[in-house]
Amino acid sequence: LEGRRLWAFAPDDRFRLVRVLDQTPEFLRYLSEAGLQLGAEGEVVTVSEEAGIMTVRIEDRPTTLAREAAEKLLAATA
Repeated sequence: LEGRRLWAFAPDDRFRLVRVLDQTPEFLRYLSEAGLQLGAEGEVVTVSEEAGIMTVRIEDRPTTLAREAAEKLLAATA
């Protein structure tokens, strides 16, 4: 598998999305609306293990992801 789960990245890490493990139409639509398409590059802003959420920024647009969603995304270091 290329990349690692987005949840494994730390604040200030830059990433490029390389694979989506959940191919359901609902999840893909959510990603599209959030600007999280394949090939998108961004950086991790915050990770809260306790709350199970992370915030990433893609093209100056912050998006908060639940751990469950972030685990379904594979990313490479950008």
